[in-house]
Amino acid sequence: ALVRELTSHIWTRLERARAEVALRLNEEKYRAVFESLDEGVSLLEVLFDDDGRAADYRFVENNPAVEQMTGVGNSTGKTVLELFPEMDRQLIETAGEVVRSGRSVRFQHAVSALGRWFDVHEARVGGDDSRTVVAVFADITERKQQEQRQEFLLKLSDALRAETGVEAVGKRATQLIANQLGADRVYLVTLTPVDDTVVVTHETRRGDLPPLLGSYRSSDFPSAIKEIFERTIVYTDVRTDARLSEPERLAFAGLGAVGFIAAPIRRGSEAMIWAAGALSTGPRAWTPNEIALFENAVERTWAAVEHARAEAALRESEARFRGAFEQARVGIVQTTLEGQILVGNPGFCHLLGYTDEEARTLTVRDITHPDDYEPDMALARRVIASEIQGYTFEKRYVRKSGEIIWVQLTSSLVRDAAGQPNYAMAVVEDITERKQAVEALRESEERMRLLIESANDYSIFTTDAGGFITSWSEGAHRLFGWTADEA
Repeated sequence: ALVRELTSHIWTRLERARAEVALRLNEEKYRAVFESLDEGVSLLEVLFDDDGRAADYRFVENNPAVEQMTGVGNSTGKTVLELFPEMDRQLIETAGEVVRSGRSVRFQHAVSALGRWFDVHEARVGGDDSRTVVAVFADITERKQQEQRQEFLLKLSDALRAETGVEAVGKRATQLIANQLGADRVYLVTLTPVDDTVVVTHETRRGDLPPLLGSYRSSDFPSAIKEIFERTIVYTDVRTDARLSEPERLAFAGLGAVGFIAAPIRRGSEAMIWAAGALSTGPRAWTPNEIALFENAVERTWAAVEHARAEAALRESEARFRGAFEQARVGIVQTTLEGQILVGNPGFCHLLGYTDEEARTLTVRDITHPDDYEPDMALARRVIASEIQGYTFEKRYVRKSGEIIWVQLTSSLVRDAAGQPNYAMAVVEDITERKQAVEALRESEERMRLLIESANDYSIFTTDAGGFITSWSEGAHRLFGWTADEA
């Protein structure tokens, strides 16, 4: 019996020792994982007030990642409101609900006191009476800033796309950027350093600030102008920035600028031709996210300005073309590649005797003399095949009345952005009178030739202005004895 009791006692001690060793090993493994996690891990004790509401929570233990994310050390034993008096109470209430319900939660939250975004997973540790919560959280600030930046840039692009004209685009862009950054002034400028000129073309400003629109001397800001040709310039406080001379600081003060940022726009390796600036009337530490947002917004604004300019130029060009199209005395016609008439100007319709509506129902074959259609189409096929750029061809048209007229047609192809044939354009000039004159002259010359050749009984010859003989009849040969070659 003594042996059995002793054996049992020893076995119990051995089992306890084995359990303690296993526990210590597990704790060491836990500690190694706890210390090495990239995510922040905090054990929190939720503190309730007399009414049973979560009023605060105390940090029982934090892994090193918590200090890295929050910038706060030695937080163990302290409450969150001791460390961050302005902390959002919603976070405390959420932890309290986890304790009461025993259900884990996951959420994303912006901690304004830290200026950071976190993805948080909280769960109760222990039984129903436990007030301990484990919180695992990851810093997602950069991702959230990117999402917010993209959301704003999409909003900016949509807003600028809806505006018409450079003036409206510039005004809307500066408004949206100023609102997003909370800047006191945002403006657009053109820079021409060779002329010592900076022109502020658009701006949005705080109501009590004077306007900046107008022209300034670039030589008043030599350091800023030099730097902006290379990169975005950022000044937290122009009054103390070592890059600026005293005259430059005074010049910035004249603009009401203390905190300042400006981003350039370039065309490849060319000198910058356009820029945007934002300023605050007090010192401002521009964050990397704000700088990136400003640069992206400036790029999109420039694209919208260029698009507005291109549209304005296109409208002007179309107006000029429409004026020339409508007023031209010659005919101008647009056709499909198959020869269907799409539109003809008044000169073209008058030439053929059709109204505009009637002309749109016709094809090239309908108005072309049968003998001239295939030669015309053969040239058109060569243009479509890119063998020739265009062609000029004399052909006959059949007017609505049935009258045959001669025209000189100059045709070319209009291609789309991908270089594919789109439609044909032709300029048509009525040359009927010229053709008739040429034919009449030919007939007259032929009659004269026959007359000269048949006149044997009398002399007929012609001379030029210098008195030199240009023609010599057989009668002249008989009368004077000289042949035409000798004469």
